[in-house]
Amino acid sequence: MKTSLKYTYWFIFFIWLCISCNKSTYVADNSKKEGSKLSERKEMEFKRLFINASKEKMLKNFDKARALYERCLDIDPKSDAAHYELAALYKKDRNLKEAMSHINSSLKYDEDNKWYYLFKASLFEEQMQYENAAKVYKTLVGKHESLEYYYLLATTQFFAGDLKESLE
Repeated sequence: MKTSLKYTYWFIFFIWLCISCNKSTYVADNSKKEGSKLSERKEMEFKRLFINASKEKMLKNFDKARALYERCLDIDPKSDAAHYELAALYKKDRNLKEAMSHINSSLKYDEDNKWYYLFKASLFEEQMQYENAAKVYKTLVGKHESLEYYYLLATTQFFAGDLKESLE
């Protein structure tokens, strides 16, 4: 138990260190969000809540984590990371409608993040909506060319019944 707690503290320290070192990038990213810039006090509160939410998620206190991520969104509604974490928690609870809503928000605020596209495609695949998943993979391939993404696109097109497209 002590070693588990020790690793948790080290992980939290590591996240804090990464966020602290990345402070200027975070502020710059916020300024890109249609003039949205948090005050230093709100930014610190946001980071504190986000770290605590991540800690609760790691400890499998998913309800507490969800509440903390929601509070993050109260401070910064355009936080793509908070939306993504909420999407993951809702997917875990099989609330795919809420998960889709939050992943769409993540993509709205960071349309180049490949992980958000992969997550959205997985939501469609889980619901056997292979045509929609293929559209997401096509967008992903257009933004980030990778053999893995082409393979995922072809596989999804195959399951959607589009054999001709999957072979191209």
